[in-house]
Amino acid sequence: MEENNLFVAILVISVLLLAGCGEKECKIRDDCTGKGSCWIASCVKNSCDYKLRSGCTCGDDLCDKSKENECTCPADCGKCSGSVGTIMEKKCVSDVCVSQLKGQEDKVVEDVISFEELKVVKLQMGIKVLYPEPFDVKRSLMRVDIKIDKVVPELSDVKITKVKIIEHTGAKDRYGKWLDDDPKTLADLSYSKILYDSSMLFSKEFPVFIEGLDPAKLESKNVVLEVSYEFKYIDRYKNSVTGQALFEKEFSVGFVSPDSPVECPVCNDNNPCTQDVCSSGTNFFCQHRVSSSGICCGDDVCSPEEDRCRCPQDCGQCSGDVGDYMAMGCNSLNMCSFKIRNPNIVKPNNKLADFTVNGASMNLKVSYDNPFDKSSSVFSVVLDPKIFTDIRSVVLKKITILDKENNILGEASGNIAVNPGSVSSASAVMNYKILDAEEKKYVSVRLDFSAEVKDRSGSWNPAFPSYTYSIGDITVLNPG
Repeated sequence: MEENNLFVAILVISVLLLAGCGEKECKIRDDCTGKGSCWIASCVKNSCDYKLRSGCTCGDDLCDKSKENECTCPADCGKCSGSVGTIMEKKCVSDVCVSQLKGQEDKVVEDVISFEELKVVKLQMGIKVLYPEPFDVKRSLMRVDIKIDKVVPELSDVKITKVKIIEHTGAKDRYGKWLDDDPKTLADLSYSKILYDSSMLFSKEFPVFIEGLDPAKLESKNVVLEVSYEFKYIDRYKNSVTGQALFEKEFSVGFVSPDSPVECPVCNDNNPCTQDVCSSGTNFFCQHRVSSSGICCGDDVCSPEEDRCRCPQDCGQCSGDVGDYMAMGCNSLNMCSFKIRNPNIVKPNNKLADFTVNGASMNLKVSYDNPFDKSSSVFSVVLDPKIFTDIRSVVLKKITILDKENNILGEASGNIAVNPGSVSSASAVMNYKILDAEEKKYVSVRLDFSAEVKDRSGSWNPAFPSYTYSIGDITVLNPG
């Protein structure tokens, strides 16, 4: 019995000793970690003891908002991470915890700009609107690309003058008019970009400003893109007229305005003609302001000092076929000029006629080239007088080349005697100004004479007869 009591006593003592020898928190000070740099650790009787370091706050388990935040002291204030809504997330930017977009997707809206007259398409342009979705109004840019697809010959110099983004609050009626509307202009940019041909591209980026957006929410808006443009055309009275038109396109955009700080990006378009500006005054968006005149390629203006060879981005490319016979190219002076694609197409033509003026009967031969090379071709006139009745001292005074409206295309003066039995000849060139590479003209040749004519009494009196011969349609070429 005594032996059993002794065994129990020994067992109890062993259990107590084992309990006292459990796992120790520390043996030395270096075993005490994890409280942060603001704490001084020590190991006292195998237990960690911590004392706050003097002047230190981060790590004291208290978030002092005057000095600490989620980025500078996550130990006290918590980590700057996690989603904010469905499209934003928390991130540290310059030691500030802000909401940023999780990601953006590139969006493209396409359409066709058409100008019609009497149900005939005179001009057709392709347009693209490119923007990121969601659209960050503090950083994102919207881009508009416009390019000519089709234009009739009588219409030219298509100019993009304005691009606007508008938020309408009303609705359109069946006639396309906005009702009960209080529109807000979100972007308004003026331009002067001429699209001379299909090789030129209007491509501009610009910000869109919207106030009052919730930093943590996506706000979808239906916006309207307005593109104002001009063009030149010849009306039915042969006058050059400037026409104006407006294109509208409605589409939906999701806008956001994160609360993260904004800084200016690298702001340099490498154009010596512009002053690159970015500051709080530009809402931290780059602006490239034209700061010079004269030859300034890239300012969207084809100035008098510029042309297609020296500044194709403003004036258009100096290349390609023009009309039926001509092509464009830069000459030895680096100036854009027209040239005949195939000189062998210039063929000589002859027209014959018999006419009588004031008793003088003559045969006429008119020689010319068709197409007519304005730089080298001439109109040659050969007169073969046959019979003169009651007329003498006939002199060819002038040759005049006329169009259908009797406008003078060229003329040559002279004092060439015209007598029976003696062939006379003269020539004239076209020296009127042609703006295009080639054009068709209905041409006539007028011959002006001086002479003396006998009247019924037998007296000789001065006379100034003329004769006009209609050649018809010819094509005038303007190489330069």
